[in-house]
This record gives sequence, C-alpha cells and structure tokens, in this order.
Amino acid sequence: TTRLVGSEMCIRDRLKKLAIVRGKISSIAGIATIKGLESLQLALLPNIYQLEELVEIPTLKKLTINTCKNISSWDFLLELKSLKHLVLFANGNNTPSKQITEALRKKGIIGVY
Repeated sequence: TTRLVGSEMCIRDRLKKLAIVRGKISSIAGIATIKGLESLQLALLPNIYQLEELVEIPTLKKLTINTCKNISSWDFLLELKSLKHLVLFANGNNTPSKQITEALRKKGIIGVY
C-alpha cells in the first residue's frame, strides 16, 4: 500500500483528472481519498473486478472505462451523484444491463454506453 505524505498530499488534493492505463492492479482502494477528482479513465485493467469505491467520490463528473473486461457489477454507476458524462467501450460482453443504461439516460448522463 502506498500512501501520499508531505508535499505529495498537496498534489493529491489538487488532482482533478486521473488516467490509470494498462496495469496489473486489482483494486482501486483508496482512490476516494483524492478530493476533488472530476475525471477518471480506467483502461486496459484486466484484473479490476470492483469499482464500487467510485461512489465515494462526490465530485466525479466524467468516467471512462475501456478494456476492463472483468467488472463484476455495474450497479455503482447509478449511485454516482455528480456523473454527467460516461464512456464505456471494449469491455467485452461485460456491459451494464439495459435497465442500468436506461436509468442513466433518464438521469441525463451523456456519453457512449
């Protein structure tokens, strides 16, 4: 586990946009400690299964998830209170249900999903 300390905390507190691309990480635990995060891209992460912690980021407005083929549940998408823009692609046969995508559209969330 890596923790941000000292001057690194200032960077974390000012971070608005983050891309985690290509890796063997299996968890996004701790991501909610990035206060003020508005845009997140998760790409090419085959070992990621759960993204429920994203619900704990109240400022998240834009989310892109691509080539993350093992997400176990997409229900968390409905709980992202500030989400305005969503892009999901190349996640294989693992996509949100029609019920979830319809609910997202009714909430006015734009994007490709």
